[in-house]
Amino acid sequence: MKFFSWQGALETLPALYNLDEHGIAVTMFMETGDNGKGLFPILNPYPSSIPVSMNDLITTITHCLKSAHLLPLQPVSFIDRLNGLTGIGFRRIDLLPLLVQQWQATSRQHDPHASKTNPDSRLQLLEQSVSRGARLLLDAGSYFGKGFQQWLGWRLCWSPAGLPDGQLVGIASSRLGRKLDEKPIWFQTLRHYCHQLDPEKQVLLTVTATAAAPYVNRAAALFKLPCLQTRIIDSSRWRYWGKLVWNSCSKMPTHSAWSAIISPRMEFVQFPHKFNNLENTPARDRTLVSGSSQVWICQLRSRGILHNLITERLTCPWSPPNSILTQPRPGLESSSHLATPVTMIPSRRHATDIAPKSHPHATPGICHIHETTLLHSPWEYLSHWTRRQDGPWPDQDHDHWLDTLILQQPDRHRSALMSLHRIVRQQQLIGTSSSIRGRHQVVCFTASPLIRWESLHTYRPHRGRWDFEPYGICLHRRWLERRGARPVIYGSDHDWKHLSEHQRPFFQHRFGNASSGAPRWDWSIEEEWRYPGTLSLEKLPSEAGFLFVPTRRHAEQLATYSPWPIIYLERNSRNA
Repeated sequence: MKFFSWQGALETLPALYNLDEHGIAVTMFMETGDNGKGLFPILNPYPSSIPVSMNDLITTITHCLKSAHLLPLQPVSFIDRLNGLTGIGFRRIDLLPLLVQQWQATSRQHDPHASKTNPDSRLQLLEQSVSRGARLLLDAGSYFGKGFQQWLGWRLCWSPAGLPDGQLVGIASSRLGRKLDEKPIWFQTLRHYCHQLDPEKQVLLTVTATAAAPYVNRAAALFKLPCLQTRIIDSSRWRYWGKLVWNSCSKMPTHSAWSAIISPRMEFVQFPHKFNNLENTPARDRTLVSGSSQVWICQLRSRGILHNLITERLTCPWSPPNSILTQPRPGLESSSHLATPVTMIPSRRHATDIAPKSHPHATPGICHIHETTLLHSPWEYLSHWTRRQDGPWPDQDHDHWLDTLILQQPDRHRSALMSLHRIVRQQQLIGTSSSIRGRHQVVCFTASPLIRWESLHTYRPHRGRWDFEPYGICLHRRWLERRGARPVIYGSDHDWKHLSEHQRPFFQHRFGNASSGAPRWDWSIEEEWRYPGTLSLEKLPSEAGFLFVPTRRHAEQLATYSPWPIIYLERNSRNA
């Protein structure tokens, strides 16, 4: 009777399942004398006991690597190499040396007319990766722990610059919604958790597309904390996973964070199965909750995905006691080891709230909408209505926007009023390509009279926002026309195809794109005009423009630095 171990299956590489601090069990097979096909597991770390032979194991590995295009089309004795390796006592299996051997052998035998793939370039990428400490773990669970194995099954794990030592800590949250600038408690909790992390012993774990990931990644960079940024591919997209691996080989790893790309689950050829009752829960969320030794929660919505995963984890024997935190430990601010945030270096797209520009005639008038003659017929103005900006300003660097949220800086606010304040401070209207066909940068106006604003005030559920909120600036039509503003061309897809490149920035589909799922709406009611690019207002005369806001209080705030008159629209009181 002869025994085999998954640990001993591959000689030169770390072992798959040995008893370690995570309590991962060694899996051994007993041979029954049927050319390896009669092997059965004595111990199995997965919930379901799955009979699988060593031949099935090696066949599955080979099939997955070929599907990912990580192996040459015709591997050179690859299965024999896997089958022939022996050894025991290694903790993790690294397949990268075997891949290098395969591409070396293929490079020597390459016929340039037989294949489009250049094995020399592939070999060079892999050799560069080896020099940077890259690894291809046969089992991601050997690094992320027993919980990951049970919740996500057997997957490969590519790390372009190796994997960090230390306890993995996941900062998790339910979905935050759109108005991030109105969630100061959430970002305060994130900062406190960053204070709490011990960078000598702990590493932040983030998973792409989880709710907290972009903010934790940026906080790690700001406060110089170790971070492992992980991406997991669900379903059977092996070719896509392989493409990500090859792309990462050609990029220099950053010094601020490690990264890992986890493959789809490996299904044994003869024994496909489901691993647990969380199969329909997104793999990214399962990865964060099961792969973290500790989970620190910023926000938890009852009966949401995160709530269900945390509840499930608390019943699992592999989850250590007191490994789930719902609030930071007290007394962190005074005894913090947290590094000073890194200096934010401005760039061409790094926006700041610049000081208001002085104006020699900054003595604007303030009046109610019914007390001015500016609105009398004929209406000679075009209006630019500001709206809430959920995200960076059009000219703002994305990282700088995240910094303002994490550090709770005053310029984080994104309301329609703050948009108008910013226009007045900068004295410009910045063009944007959002929702513009062809991605042309334009500034949008409407010719609809301001007096009709209440009939235009509309909520767009497919965009999660209000249009025509009572904030904006009106500019004289002749002043805009002399600078290149033009009315929009409303039409159909057929009309778009016949427009010149010069005309296309002014095109708007009259009824919207039916495939977008948005309600059918006749956009011509907005009587839209556009100005291509960014419009400077520095030379706008006070008589050629005015601002409008809902209340007198808002008008008085703007009047301290606005060179243009201000009208307020509220109905109840003309003197409020």
